[in-house]
Amino acid sequence: MFHLNLSTIALSITRDWFGFFVPQQRIFVLYLLTSFGIAWFIWRAEMRKSGKAGEMTIKNFFSYIFNPGLYNHKSSWQDYFIFLINGLLYSGIIIQFILTERPFAILVRKGLLAIFGTPHHPLFTNFAGTVIFTITAALLYDLGVYWAHYMTHKIYALWAFHKVHHSAEVLTPLTLLRMHPIDLALNALTIALLLGTGLGVFSYLALREMTEIDVLGVNAIVFAFYFTGYNLRHSHVWLQYPSWLSHFLISPAQHQIHHSTALHHRDKNLGLMFSFWDRIFGTLYVPKEREKIVYGIDDKERNPYNTLGEMYLNPFKECLDIFRARPAAKGIGSILDTTGVVAGLVGIVLLYLQMTTLAQGGLMAPPSPYLEDLTWPEIYQAQHNGYDTVIIPSGGTEQNGPHMVLGKHNYIVHYTAGEIAKRLGNALVAPVIAYVPEGDIGPKPTENMRLTGTIGVPEQVLEDTLYWAAFSFKQHGFKYIYFIGDHGFNQVPQQHVADKLTALWKKDGVTVANVSRYYDPSNEQVHWLEKQGFKDKDIGFHASIRDTSELMYVHPEGIRKDPITINGLPSGVWGNPSLATKEIGEKMIELKVSAAVDEIRFVRATGKAPPSPYVLNGSAKE
Repeated sequence: MFHLNLSTIALSITRDWFGFFVPQQRIFVLYLLTSFGIAWFIWRAEMRKSGKAGEMTIKNFFSYIFNPGLYNHKSSWQDYFIFLINGLLYSGIIIQFILTERPFAILVRKGLLAIFGTPHHPLFTNFAGTVIFTITAALLYDLGVYWAHYMTHKIYALWAFHKVHHSAEVLTPLTLLRMHPIDLALNALTIALLLGTGLGVFSYLALREMTEIDVLGVNAIVFAFYFTGYNLRHSHVWLQYPSWLSHFLISPAQHQIHHSTALHHRDKNLGLMFSFWDRIFGTLYVPKEREKIVYGIDDKERNPYNTLGEMYLNPFKECLDIFRARPAAKGIGSILDTTGVVAGLVGIVLLYLQMTTLAQGGLMAPPSPYLEDLTWPEIYQAQHNGYDTVIIPSGGTEQNGPHMVLGKHNYIVHYTAGEIAKRLGNALVAPVIAYVPEGDIGPKPTENMRLTGTIGVPEQVLEDTLYWAAFSFKQHGFKYIYFIGDHGFNQVPQQHVADKLTALWKKDGVTVANVSRYYDPSNEQVHWLEKQGFKDKDIGFHASIRDTSELMYVHPEGIRKDPITINGLPSGVWGNPSLATKEIGEKMIELKVSAAVDEIRFVRATGKAPPSPYVLNGSAKE
């Protein structure tokens, strides 16, 4: 259930009253200043045209812009008081109950997941996708404004509230905010519905939450519109675009015509930014030249409101009268009369109560892909937002030559598993398993075990750990469990457990796979190094170019510039680590991550893993 929060209310009121300093508000000082600058050039052009070039002084310009007859008009004083009252009433209270786009986005995405499942491959993975989303978001925002505006002009009950805005007898930038709270709420809900739908579709297709290109936190396209003279639309400054541009963008002059009492101007130019909505729905009016305009509701009664109380209460009285009379009307008014509007508002309230809990969580991405960095409710929320995959990485604690720390595998696989999860878009990463087999442990240990610090466990220990970790994730509802090992001795235990659990849990719809291509010694890493001219003896296979370069890239602190050497003991190096570089490491990591992501997507699409290159007669391929 929703709870009012005093600090939230105070913040909302402050944000509204100090909107001159908030880029998301249309009266932001930067938008006002650019409008002021454009007005300067328009005024100079008009002065020259009228033969008054000699009177172009700063004093005369300020008298023109800040005309006392406008700013001291009764209508303007109504604007000022409505601005203050709405800051308390609408921004402080009502807006706390208005749905934002996020609940709608979550609902849309969950519906797509339920109908079509998770996409195998994400779309919009590059900058072009971000550009497309930015354009789409601007179009949906503008369409939301247009459609809400259209309804308030065509539905009697809604016009009762919207005509408060049209009762302005003069236009100043603050006339923008001369709106009844019900009118504001309708705009907010319509925009939220359309934006939320678009955001939900994009996040579903991209397997991540999309972000816009923004300027000061505002969609770049919307910012550009506000920046280029937006506030002149509620002013006496006539800025008319060429006819061809007016069929694409709404000019300030076109919006001034929208406020006209003239019959042929009525219900025209309802758009905010783009005029093609008006062209599509037949409400476009493009002036050929400057027209004389009288502002107000109609030529008989320009402003019927004598007091602020009438402005806030009379629309409710009119709405009640309409409800009682149920007059016949043309077009939408005959279908969506007051009864329909009331039913719609009740439906919105009920929908809000159902969706409030959705708004409490993020749209999709949890704060981190790593389980150990999340709380259990964050993981629970992620699952309900489509995260059905978990990666169980294993590393190892072993000697890596005198130049590299024992946790090499752990650092590398922690990083790569996180990158794999991010690219999949619906995966989380379990903690790295650091205790793994290291070959023979007994009286005749392998060379790794001979050197201090290496920790080895029997293969059965790793298999048991993998089994019970996977069992835990199955119990919590994950459908895809992938083992990724950064160490050669991990591969056979991982494959054994994956095969066993896949057969055991197939009937439950759970897939377990060992992502073998991640570590395949014959993968693209060696081929790439060979193409760069490196010899086999330099490439080696342990604590050499590949793994040293990888650690340089993901954890450079793990490389010793002046390593200690112990006489009489082997170095633990097979290859030439002195040739390692961070740039090579970046390439090695990319090859590993790409191979793993491709294999996981193959498993997801086919339901089975490709043959493992590691299991040869029950032993690891080294």
